[in-house]
Amino acid sequence: MKLFAVVSEQEKNNWCKPGHPFNRSDIKIVYFLGGYDLKERLLKSGLPDILIVEDSLLFQKPEEFLWDLREIKSWEKVQTVLIYAKSETYSGAKQPNTHYFTMPVSPAQYEEVIKSIGKVVSRRYPRKEINAPCKLVYFAKSIDCTIRDLSLSGCRIDYDGELKTGTVVQLAFGINLGTKRFVIKTTAKIVRSVKNEYGLNFLSMESNDRNLLSSFIRG
Repeated sequence: MKLFAVVSEQEKNNWCKPGHPFNRSDIKIVYFLGGYDLKERLLKSGLPDILIVEDSLLFQKPEEFLWDLREIKSWEKVQTVLIYAKSETYSGAKQPNTHYFTMPVSPAQYEEVIKSIGKVVSRRYPRKEINAPCKLVYFAKSIDCTIRDLSLSGCRIDYDGELKTGTVVQLAFGINLGTKRFVIKTTAKIVRSVKNEYGLNFLSMESNDRNLLSSFIRG
């Protein structure tokens, strides 16, 4: 069983204690430090059976972080249990297949999560196929391109030219909601390239733009 963990040193020490459910030879734990590129590092490391994160180590709201991960195609097909460890009781809308714990988490609670593996079905965050023009600012140069699909965490674009993976860009595109048109602006990172298709992950976006984009995708 493979476990990805973004947790404090105190929690790591707890897991090393004799008798803890994670202190077993058949469980491989890969630890990650928090950071703005955490999602990218997680994705590059393969697929876990369990993901554990502490909200204090994230740079965005935990529910948004989990949705962004589940939106990635490589994660959507895997039955993955996501554990979200909090320092206070969580009262918001719960993510599917996610266990919300108040710290400290007891060994018995972790045992229940281990037993649940294989009994849950993950849910992909909505992705909308579109064919819309967009503007990309790439090394101070404005580029015209086309968005082919879109989600809250990123998009896929067509561009008849070469873009360097890992580059941070500014992206602007229009969406229609009812009779009104809005321009969404975001900072994004180029994370994938296949011929003239590029995958972008959104790094930052105004909350109002994110709400508008969510309504557009779900509409």
